[in-house]
Amino acid sequence: MAWRRLQFFGAVAAPPALFLARTAARAEDEPRPGSLPSRKIMLLADLDGTLVGSKPALAAWEKYWRAVESPAGSILCYNTARCIKDYECLVRDEKLPVPDVLITGDGTEVRWRSSPPGSSDAPVFSRDRGWDLKMAEAWLKSGLSRRTVELMSKFDAQQIPDLNHARNSPPHGEHRFAITTDGGPEAAAALVEFLQGELGLGVYVYAVVGWGPAQPHLVCAVPSAGSKGNAALHAQRVLGLRLEDCIGAGDTKGDSSMLATGMPFILVANSTADLVRDAAAAGRPELHYHAAGRYADGVTEGVRHFRRGNPDSTNRANAQSRCEAEALS
Repeated sequence: MAWRRLQFFGAVAAPPALFLARTAARAEDEPRPGSLPSRKIMLLADLDGTLVGSKPALAAWEKYWRAVESPAGSILCYNTARCIKDYECLVRDEKLPVPDVLITGDGTEVRWRSSPPGSSDAPVFSRDRGWDLKMAEAWLKSGLSRRTVELMSKFDAQQIPDLNHARNSPPHGEHRFAITTDGGPEAAAALVEFLQGELGLGVYVYAVVGWGPAQPHLVCAVPSAGSKGNAALHAQRVLGLRLEDCIGAGDTKGDSSMLATGMPFILVANSTADLVRDAAAAGRPELHYHAAGRYADGVTEGVRHFRRGNPDSTNRANAQSRCEAEALS
């Protein structure tokens, strides 16, 4: 499928009515063989390291989604830490399917796809005005942004240019802040602990491995009101879905807030140790599924697991074969 550049409008009223009409029309227009699931779900999937990371796995997941979930009326949501600018680059490079809901910036921005059914034009997304206002209140009007930037800037190794530039999410920039540190994982963890203690419960601070030649550690601060988990719950409430019909998927510490939502969650096999520890600490093994498949293979496996109540052995075997082939290549 040829990739079309996404058109993002400025902050407008959230269009759940138009969105619901579009998704309902899609489900009615597509055939529903008797083998299709009896209920729709919403998949809230992280991108880097989760859906994206293995092209064969991504192709297999997309085939499953188009054959099973899309005709069943299921809703696709990308829940990524990327800013909107970097998300657009990833979509162009990976030729990802266009989602119905888009959560970017660690849960600080929510967009709804509002293109009419069957439109040949480029997909149109509208920002959720209510969510934007909530983030502005939590980050800017509260003074949290000023305190966070002043404190964290003192520790920034400045290894990634324009990390917090306004053009990452025009016109005013993002409602979060990040710095780089070159002291290794232990130093990053210590800095996270210090910053969290200084900034308090209004901010969620975490560390992940960054990008670039040096691969520095990123220390990110997000208003607690705007985590991936809270944005996922916002989308769930707007759409009137049950928690059990919303399935999350991720691979790093940045996805940990999803573990507290009460939604089923898939940890792909390549998940980091800190996400695995957070899942164990949550103590909800019935909700948090550790997939055998890596990347998108794990997502397909996990969705089938929660659909059927048990892992799909065929998918696990295929995922294992792909993992072995990639390890040898």
